[in-house]
Amino acid sequence: MLYIGQKTRFHQGLQRIRQITSQVLFKAVQYAAYRRDGGYNLSNSSPI
Repeated sequence: MLYIGQKTRFHQGLQRIRQITSQVLFKAVQYAAYRRDGGYNLSNSSPI
């Protein structure tokens, strides 16, 4: 059985990985939309 300290550190690591993954996915989706729309985002935001 894990100690509480190890468990929280492991959980924090998981949260960080999840955060990074979601950020990367979000950027990839934005880039795909940017490419699909011929260089312009639907939200009129500046290109990446």
